[in-house]
Amino acid sequence: MIKKLKIRKQILPFALAGSVTLITLSGCNKTMDCDIDYPHMHKYISEEGFETFKDSEYETDSDMNWTNEITKPNKEQKEMDQFDLLKIEDNRKALEKDTKNDLPHVVYEYKHRYSTPIRVGKITTHAWHTSYKLTTDANHSNLTGYVRDVSFKYRGYKIAKDEEGNLQAFSSGLVDNLFDIEEEYPYFKVSDYKEKIYSKKYEKPKGKVK
Repeated sequence: MIKKLKIRKQILPFALAGSVTLITLSGCNKTMDCDIDYPHMHKYISEEGFETFKDSEYETDSDMNWTNEITKPNKEQKEMDQFDLLKIEDNRKALEKDTKNDLPHVVYEYKHRYSTPIRVGKITTHAWHTSYKLTTDANHSNLTGYVRDVSFKYRGYKIAKDEEGNLQAFSSGLVDNLFDIEEEYPYFKVSDYKEKIYSKKYEKPKGKVK
């Protein structure tokens, strides 16, 4: 699987473009004070403890927070930053901590009733709807008797050239253990390295599902 950045160009009317610009500037990410005048990268750290170096001066970047620790960038760090990747080797402890509770488990389907108001003339009435949700509580009210198995899968990345000679980030696809593929896929993204996988729902065997 090849991840490519797609840039969509759109022409806006002048007045509309101006209003969009004002909104963007008013809500933009804070830029940190940094007076270093030579090429450098700042260390960014996420709430989970993941860390990497980025060529950025924004307070937050890809849900990671700026620090004043810097390094002179090497080729690998520049390529990682280009594709928003982190190195597995540098984040092993944080990954182990963030995945230690990723255990297979069962979730239970239950029926959820809710209403929405409907205005008919001067009278407001309510229409009732039914949806189905999942819970880990085996004693939740309105259980339907159906369950799903939940497991966790992980995704790594490598950086290589495509058939046209352009540098790209290639995904490993989903695997059971990120560390098992570290040699071939040494990087990951905070945004998508972990996914919950749900089985098709099936009827709960009485007395056997805990």
